[in-house]
Order: sequence, then structure tokens, then C-alpha cells
Amino acid sequence: MDTQPKKRYLRIIIISIIAFVIVSTVISVLLWTTGHDHTKTYALGLTSDIKLQETAAPSQAAAEATSFSASFASDYDSRLPKVPVKEMITDGWPIDTTFSKKYDVTLCGELDHSDYKAIYIDSKKYLRVTKNGVVEVSYDQGVKWQTYETDTIITADFLYWMAVHEAPAMTGYSVHEMIDRVENGATVKHASFSDGNELYFVIDDTGVYIIPYMPNKISTVWIDGQRMAITQQVISDGMLKTFYGLLVSNGITTQEKADQDYMAKMQWFRDNDNIFRIVD
Repeated sequence: MDTQPKKRYLRIIIISIIAFVIVSTVISVLLWTTGHDHTKTYALGLTSDIKLQETAAPSQAAAEATSFSASFASDYDSRLPKVPVKEMITDGWPIDTTFSKKYDVTLCGELDHSDYKAIYIDSKKYLRVTKNGVVEVSYDQGVKWQTYETDTIITADFLYWMAVHEAPAMTGYSVHEMIDRVENGATVKHASFSDGNELYFVIDDTGVYIIPYMPNKISTVWIDGQRMAITQQVISDGMLKTFYGLLVSNGITTQEKADQDYMAKMQWFRDNDNIFRIVD
């Protein structure tokens, strides 16, 4: 009788020990798993932070690197000075239609052999540049002309101006070409007007090159040593006729050739009427 309770008591103790071991094991496994998950979550968070930092660091470095670099529409030239982004001005370049000397040699060729190296008109004034680089203006449709006061710009200041104004690849010639010209001795003259617009004239033995800067958009027509250009996409038939009349009256071309070129240009605009609109 005494041995039965003892065996029963022993069994209870053994079962309790086994149960304790099992429960302890399960708890340990759960704690380890939970702890591992927290560690894994933290590791993923750290990895994510590192990736963000890796992504952000180059962007910040790039921003610092570009903050003192002029950006260009195209045709970048490393010879231009670097300027802070905050100093750059992006507006002011006119939309222009250009007939380059390369493809339209007749008028530019006749200009080369005339007494004038550039002719420009807008609704308020006419300008012309003589062989000697003198800029003349007329406010009465070419009846009277007078010398227009211009500033001569030194090379360093002109290059800085181009950099600040994010000089684009100007239609008909390039920033590279302009830098080559001024570094090889071209004279740069600057004219400013009451409407807030400006014209730069790059003058050397090969001719005059007009660089217009027009914060206030206006319609203009001009011809220089490299191209005939018309600003804005609405083309005034009257202004175009006036321009050809000015070429004739200044001895640059004959009336017959002016009429032929006018008709050719008008046909070109009609063929491209999805881009340009002709008004009276």
C-alpha cells in the first residue's frame, strides 16, 4: 500500500519536470523568434536609411557641383566663366525663324559687298551697321539716320554676360564661334533701348553678328553676316515688305532680287503654316 502513492507522486514529479522543460523550450523559441524578427526589422530599417543616404549624398554633391556652373540649352563651352545659379537669367531669348547664310547665300552675299554689315527693324526703329562698325538708327522709316550711342564691351565682360544669360546655341551660329571671334579680336558693341530690350553686335573682319536679348517680346526682322532672322511666330507681311524695301533703299540688293526673295520667303511660311502665321 505504501509503494503506490510513492510511484504516483514520482510520476507527477517527472511529468511536471517534462512539462516545465517543454514550456521553457517553447518560451525560449518564441522569445528567440520575436527577438530575431525585431533584429531583422531594425536591420531593414538601417539598410533603408543607408540607401536613402546613398541616394541623397550624390544629389547634394551634384547640387553643390552645379551651383557654380552655367547651364546651356546646348553648345556649352568650358571657356565661359562659371556663375552661381542664382545669377542666371533664362528669359529674354527671342523665338526666331532663321534663314542661314549656308542655305540662303544670296542676301547675305549681297550684304557682304554693300556699305552696311547689318540691317535691323522693329515697329519703332530701324538700325544699320556701317562697314566701320558704327551703329545708326532711324525713327522715321529710314528718312534720317543718326549715330546710336553704344557701349564697347570687353571680352571678359561679354563672356560673363553670356554665361549669366545661359547663352543658348544661337540659331545660325554657335557659342563656340562667338567665343572664338571675341578671343581673336572681334569688337563687341552693346545697345540698350527704352523698351528694355538689348542688341549685341559682334564685329570683326568677316562681318557683323547680331545677338538680340529681348525680355519684352517684339517682332523684328534683321540680316547680319550669318543669317536673315525673324522673331516671333506671327509674321507681319507689312514688316517683311518694309524690310525688303530698306534693303533696296540702302543699296544692298535690287528691287527685282528683293521681290524674288520676298516671294520665296512667303512661300516658305505658307508651306510651314502649322508653325507660322502671316498677318497683314
